[in-house]
Amino acid sequence: WIDVLPGGTLNGHGSVDAKVYNRGTVAVTGSSKPEISLNGDYRQGDNGRLSIAFTGNTRPALQVAGTASLKGTLTVSDAGFKPTVGKTFTIITANRVIGRFDDSDNVVTTASGVRFRIGYTATSVTLTAMSATTTLRQVADHKVRIQRDVTYLEPDCKEKADLYLPPSFEPGRKYPGIVVIHGGGWTGGDKGAGREINIGTTLASHGYVCMSINYALAKPGKPTFPLNIQQCKRAVRWLRKNAERYHIDADHIGAIGGSAGGHLTALLAVTGPDSGLDPPEDAEYSCRVQAAVPMYPHCASSWEGGVPPRPYPVLPMFAKPQAKAPALWDSASPIKQLSKDDPPMLLLHGTADKTTPLDQSRLFYEAAKQLGI
Repeated sequence: WIDVLPGGTLNGHGSVDAKVYNRGTVAVTGSSKPEISLNGDYRQGDNGRLSIAFTGNTRPALQVAGTASLKGTLTVSDAGFKPTVGKTFTIITANRVIGRFDDSDNVVTTASGVRFRIGYTATSVTLTAMSATTTLRQVADHKVRIQRDVTYLEPDCKEKADLYLPPSFEPGRKYPGIVVIHGGGWTGGDKGAGREINIGTTLASHGYVCMSINYALAKPGKPTFPLNIQQCKRAVRWLRKNAERYHIDADHIGAIGGSAGGHLTALLAVTGPDSGLDPPEDAEYSCRVQAAVPMYPHCASSWEGGVPPRPYPVLPMFAKPQAKAPALWDSASPIKQLSKDDPPMLLLHGTADKTTPLDQSRLFYEAAKQLGI
């Protein structure tokens, strides 16, 4: 063990052949390659701080061979680097990531004012650039209307939605509806991240009514499946229930999401009433979608992540390990829920993806094609 005591600092870059318990500060620095490769576990306590000198390096700043257990705070210095809004960088990789930093809104801001949304997966932590100035300019350029923090579940539920509306509603015209589902490993992410803002503003400017949602996020000991997918389905029902108010074409509702959001998008597309996943609320409205765009859908075909792929024997969103509850995990597997009556889907996946293996999309595509989807 290397025990970084309160008030102490482990500073620098390179390889560390030990486990690290951080109760002080671990500062990842370096002019060209600010990264630490840790051949063991990394545990950060409540008062610990991880400080990263962010230069846009494509390699993760902290690479953990074992488990990364996160608490405390994350600080980022950008050294003048100005990332593109919506671009995502992986800053931590590990065999397993548990916990999260104590940033209540999952946002970290550099001293120069650059804002990043913190995202979590089972094996990584990411930063997505979300410069407020640029985001507002994009919204103004598109001339779309935005309604933030709209209640689509129970009034006291903390999960809300942001609506992206066309510049105006033309008399007599109906607009297709889109549910936008954020990523974050089913444990993090936010409806207002850069990618979701870009999707909402772009589609709304082209005549869609978009609904970017927050949904229940899993924490250790607090599983969220099937609640998370049920909330996605309730968002579809909300659009249909409010179709007249927002000039929505209730017969043309779609969904789009990336990574874990891509998984939920695919699952939303392939599960109907016979899946047992439809929520009881507002059952008079269908929660089926007519089209879906799963982008790099995490675990769409197998419960694996990373490159090379590593299996997930446990995931925080499930109450039990896969070995003890295979039927539960199967019910959340999009490829195992495919049927010939599923809607058309557009799969988008980059070949250089290091978080979601390309085979997740390739195998899902091949299975859907065999069914004539």
